[in-house]
Amino acid sequence: MEELALDKVNVHFSHMKYPDLGGMSIPPRLDFTLASAFGALCGVPYMGKNQWNDHYDGFLNNLNCLGELLELNGYITSATFGTGKGDFGYGHVFDLHHFQRIFSNREIMGTTQWIEDKHIYKFFKKELKYLSDTHQPFMAFMCTLDTHEPGHICSLCPNTQSDPATKSIECADRQLKSFLEWAQTQEWYNNTVFLIYGDHISRDKNFKKMAKEHNYVKKSYNVILNSKRKAKRTHERNFTVFDLLPTVLNAAGIQIRGNQIGMGISLFSKLPTLLERYGEKFEESFNQISFWYDTVVNHKSIKCEENIPCISLGNYSTETTYANLTAEYQ
Repeated sequence: MEELALDKVNVHFSHMKYPDLGGMSIPPRLDFTLASAFGALCGVPYMGKNQWNDHYDGFLNNLNCLGELLELNGYITSATFGTGKGDFGYGHVFDLHHFQRIFSNREIMGTTQWIEDKHIYKFFKKELKYLSDTHQPFMAFMCTLDTHEPGHICSLCPNTQSDPATKSIECADRQLKSFLEWAQTQEWYNNTVFLIYGDHISRDKNFKKMAKEHNYVKKSYNVILNSKRKAKRTHERNFTVFDLLPTVLNAAGIQIRGNQIGMGISLFSKLPTLLERYGEKFEESFNQISFWYDTVVNHKSIKCEENIPCISLGNYSTETTYANLTAEYQ
């Protein structure tokens, strides 16, 4: 993946000075897979619960996200992932926002277990062939799983002395490289924009220790292939997953009025992102937005009253803190 980001033909956005590799910030409420996917596809925060069982809360069903926008413009939309549709409610990022073709572990292999990336890639290739054979424009989303901590080792992984997390990343690199080499042989490759990004930073304890020893704040990987736009400034950028939505549309040659969708600013534009404009104030606001969503939208009680339950923070991510204030930007 480093080679892809360093290749000047591709577009890599970094928080570091040129030419160092870097990535995007992961604020609270975006630090788990469901929230990151929702933020990338909708440009706004996911406001539901980070819980294992299936649920429908917080997906903002009436909001026009990427699925709706592309459907209105004649695209076929597809999503492929190796978990269950109901695992953390992940599948509802897609079915509640008009993705037309959705494939989870049941559709791919007829199982309720999580699927190894090697099987997801194999299925995804078949799906891309189907989509290209329709001769319609398409958008295909695929999520890999093996690098999620503690790291899954499959039969394709190298026999090295690395720890499981590192070995799974080495293996992911190989599989991605193999997939892209295959894609380059397909007739649709040159007319297709690829966005490759990490949904959140690794929570592996060894990586955390390594980052602390080097005084490095971990960021999430990103690279765009076959972009129709050139970025004037790719380094020393502070951005989040929200900014990926208008950025990838710009990369596909689509013009966006105001260069903004939701809370996302196109990184190809001259505008600062909201994170660049407001800094820590922007990141801290996510704690406040969740409180606003529960009280104003879901009409939950602000405090414990007789026969009325309090807002329960127990269902949220244990690493997230919440403040009882509304967000204000000066």
